[in-house]
Amino acid sequence: MRPNRTSLMAFAALGLACLALGACREEEQDRILRFKPGVYLGAPQDPVPADKKQALVDRAKTQQF
Repeated sequence: MRPNRTSLMAFAALGLACLALGACREEEQDRILRFKPGVYLGAPQDPVPADKKQALVDRAKTQQF
């Protein structure tokens, strides 16, 4: 029994879809694809501890502009 042309096309489309979905690298999934100028769209950052924040303020005061 020979498969008909429609069955072969459906099988080929299913194979291509599986290949396309399986080919995505994990590190590229969930990445930002649309950027907005001046807006940070990444994951939220952890807050800076008070002692480190004060150290940064003190360091900035010593820098000359």
